[in-house]
Parts: sequence; C-alpha cells; structure tokens
Amino acid sequence: MQSSNENGRASEVDFFDIATVLWKGKRLIVALTLLAGLIALAVAFLSTPVYEVKFGIAPPTINDVANLNYGRTRESELAPYTVKDVYDVFLHNLQSDSLRQSFFASVYLASQDGSDPKKIDKNLYENFYKRLTIAPVGKDIDDRWIVSLQETDPVKAAELLSAYVAQAGEAAKQEVVRNARAEASVRAQVLNSQINTLRESGKKQREDTIFRLREALNVAKSINLDKPPIFTVDRSAEMSGDMGANLTYMRGSKALEAELVNLETRESDDPFIKELRGIEEKLAYYKSLETAPDHVKVYRQDGVVSQPSSPIKPKKLLILIVGLIAGAAIGSAIVLTRYFVRRRVARA
Repeated sequence: MQSSNENGRASEVDFFDIATVLWKGKRLIVALTLLAGLIALAVAFLSTPVYEVKFGIAPPTINDVANLNYGRTRESELAPYTVKDVYDVFLHNLQSDSLRQSFFASVYLASQDGSDPKKIDKNLYENFYKRLTIAPVGKDIDDRWIVSLQETDPVKAAELLSAYVAQAGEAAKQEVVRNARAEASVRAQVLNSQINTLRESGKKQREDTIFRLREALNVAKSINLDKPPIFTVDRSAEMSGDMGANLTYMRGSKALEAELVNLETRESDDPFIKELRGIEEKLAYYKSLETAPDHVKVYRQDGVVSQPSSPIKPKKLLILIVGLIAGAAIGSAIVLTRYFVRRRVARA
C-alpha cells in the first residue's frame, strides 16, 4: 500500500511544477506570443476599415402636413391627416423590402465599382441588407428612428444613406398625396352621380308637366276658354302652375300654349331643380381637392449626417489583445505538452 501511495504522489503534478515548467519554457511562450501579436497587428492594419454612418429621423411638424389638409374637415366628410398618419406611411415605406430592392437595383449597384446595375447579385444584396439597419432610437424617445449604413467609404456611405431616406420620403409623400386625391375623387364621383340623377329626374318632371298641360289645353280649347275666368273670391292657389289636373284647363288656352312652348324649348332644367346648386358647389369643392398640393413633408431629419472619423471595424486593440492571448495560450500548451510527453516516456 505504501509503495502504491508513493507512486501515486510521484504521478501527481501540482501547480508549482506547472509554473516551473512554464517558466523554463518562457522563451518559446514569449516568442509565440510576439509572433501571434505581429500576425494580429498585420490582420488589424491590413483589413479594410468599415465606417458606420447614421441618419436621424423625426416626425414631421403640423406645418409640414398643413397643405395636405387644405379643405379636409369633419364637415367636408374628409378627415384631416394627422402627423402620425403621415409619419406611419413614411415608416412603412422606410422599412419595406420593396424599397430596399428598388434602391439596391437603381442606386446601390451603380455606386459599386465593377457591378452591373442590370444584374442583381444575391450575395451582394444580402450583404447590403445586413449593413443597412433601421431601428427606433429607444422607448423613452418617442417616434425617433435611426437609419445606419456600414461602408468602407464614409463619404459614399453618407451619400447612399441620404439617398435611401430621400427615396423613402418621396415614395411616402406620393402615396399620401395619391390617397388624398383618391378620397376627394370618390366624393366628387358620388356627387356627380347625384347631379346626374337630379337632372334626369328634372327632365322626367318637365315631360310629365308638358303631358298634363297638353291635356289641360285640349280641355280649354274644347270649351273655348282662352283666358282664365274672373272669380269674385280669391282662387289663385287653385289656378297656379301646380294646381290639380282637373283645374289646370281654367288657366285658359293662351296661357297653357305659352307655357308649353316655354317648357318644350327650355335648354336646361338646372335652375328649376332646388337641390342642384348646393350639390354643384360641393362638387366644385371636391374637384379642387383632387389637385392636392405636393408640398408635403413626411419626416424631418434629426441632426446632420456626419462622416465618422474612425471606423467601427476592425477593432485593432481588441484584435491585438486576442492575438497576444492566443499566442501565449498556444506557447503554454506546447511547453506543457512537451513536458508531459517527456515525463510519460521517462516513467515508461
């Protein structure tokens, strides 16, 4: 038993033994550490630097959407656009895949040296998709967003990012204006349909009146009544234009013939349709809204797009530290491995 315990102690290696072995192999460890450090420095300085440009976005002001709300009131049956309504349309366009693809094909590819704008490179698009990020600033800052783009050229990155946000803004503005015009156009079509209906109804009423007057004229002529009789009591209400068909003939044939000529030669019934003028005014109003102004802003730039002075990649200090640690670890592993191999051979 004692011999077994002694052999067990002999096979054990404590921390002091390891430290001694590492100290003896310090030259190798230092050499590998320096070599790895030099390699890390070379990687850090030879790697292409990547810069990140940021574009701050904030909601538009009430004045920015005021032109869009010209004539849009609750009374006009067209709800006015709020800042949130317009800004939501912009954010939807800003984050849409269709905008990214359109921008990539029309602008980004053309900015890349050696790339064919007519040919979409899937890998290049995926790389662009990853380097373009759109995110809110934070929960505490309401409705502010940051769009950032990573590029090797900070000047190009700033230009591309500004162009991307501007394209999103233009698409959103066109959508909002198009929706506003469509709403006004629909209302105008409804009113125009009402006007046509009223005119058709007025025409039918005139035709009906002509028919009734002709019957009354026949009756007046059959009894040789040229002029209306004179009554000692007031019966003007009964003899007015809207009197019943049984008494209309009492107006006399001359009056009936004159009114028939007037009705048959009337060019337009519009002045005799009571509701028509009011609807025509509404129609003209909605038609003026169909040409909604284009002077609308759907977002505000928050700050300036500044060109970064230092790249975000590569992180040279971090690469150097990782390289030195890796070199020291590899050197220590080699020294310890060599020690244990020799020790095992010696015991054998």
